[in-house]
Amino acid sequence: MLRLGAALAILGLSVPAFAQHHPPPGPTGACCLPSGQCVTVPQNFCTQMGGTYQGNGTACAGTTCTPAPTGACCLPAGGCHVGTQAHCTAQGGTYQGDNSTCATANCPQPPTGACCVVMGQCVTATAAQCAQMHGTYSGNGTTCSATTCAPPAVGSCCLPSGTCVMSTASRCAQFGGTYGGDGTACSTANCVAAPTGACCLPNGSCVTRTHTACTNHGGTYNGDGSTCAGTTCTPVPTGACCLPNGHCVTRTQAWCTNHGGTYSGDGTSCATTTCTPAPTGACCLPNGNCIVVTDNCCTHRGGTYQGDGTACTATTCAPPPPPATGACCINGACSVLTQADCATHNGTYQGDNTACTATTCAPPPPATGACCINGSCTSTTQADCATQNGVYQGDNTTCATTTCP
Repeated sequence: MLRLGAALAILGLSVPAFAQHHPPPGPTGACCLPSGQCVTVPQNFCTQMGGTYQGNGTACAGTTCTPAPTGACCLPAGGCHVGTQAHCTAQGGTYQGDNSTCATANCPQPPTGACCVVMGQCVTATAAQCAQMHGTYSGNGTTCSATTCAPPAVGSCCLPSGTCVMSTASRCAQFGGTYGGDGTACSTANCVAAPTGACCLPNGSCVTRTHTACTNHGGTYNGDGSTCAGTTCTPVPTGACCLPNGHCVTRTQAWCTNHGGTYSGDGTSCATTTCTPAPTGACCLPNGNCIVVTDNCCTHRGGTYQGDGTACTATTCAPPPPPATGACCINGACSVLTQADCATHNGTYQGDNTACTATTCAPPPPATGACCINGSCTSTTQADCATQNGVYQGDNTTCATTTCP
């Protein structure tokens, strides 16, 4: 028989953390786990572990638990694993029957195709795998040998530290940098380090950071050029926070709210706070999967809550609709992409459900570069440079970095 401490270990919780609130929230009873083990826990804990609750006040000493049968489970994204029927259903898989094995299950594999990923590389992947890599899927059965992936435009990116790196516009934004524009070079970029100042963190300590970095850490910025030596930081008050699972922790009000908890007030303690676990139910996620969580957790994950006490085994979640696609003009060529993928490739989206057969994409403007004419330099096309008897230095070269003889 396992007591509450062992059951918490199965859930990945530590006894000291749980012991901040005792006795356990709500009545307890014997819970038969899918493995055949018996633990004494509250009913909601038993449900979260996929167990069968035997009733309030029941004991493992008088309970006989039988391991749930297992079998092969064919997963939606391909692949197979052996588990219980309930676990297979919760993952959106197809259960092959008790005692079946993956060796004989013959699970269908999802179709694959060419996927254009970062910097114009091509890999063979499923549509789901391609989306996880933020790539552009070319369609089932397509091959990389017959697919041309256009590399994204890059340019200079000035980081908050004042250094410059070559990056795409989206990656530069992720770094908190300032993008210089497609085709720009670090050699001509004038990057200036972002100003810093004293930043008071929630725990009352002070660090020197940029305004953006301070905000990202939940701190209070005291102004450009301010110093920690001249700044007095006050810790943010804390109090008892009742989490959705019934546990109590001491945190700030902002942290408690962000984690779906109920804040009991500044200065309150878990020793004098009684927390009641929030009810759970089936939650249909946007990707069509079903999980058992609280109403608040379901809403935070963009799901649709099916009601308190509902189970995924009795819930059918509608699969997500495929994203709309349309014609996308990229450098004079046309591809059918989603609007987001079209923007990623710096294309011009023609609208949902438009087709390339009915779309005329304007040819891209001719490339320009530095052209040396009689010792002077001008930026023009290669053809125009030749017309003026100049020496073309190459596409995207600049006069700022060119020395003409």
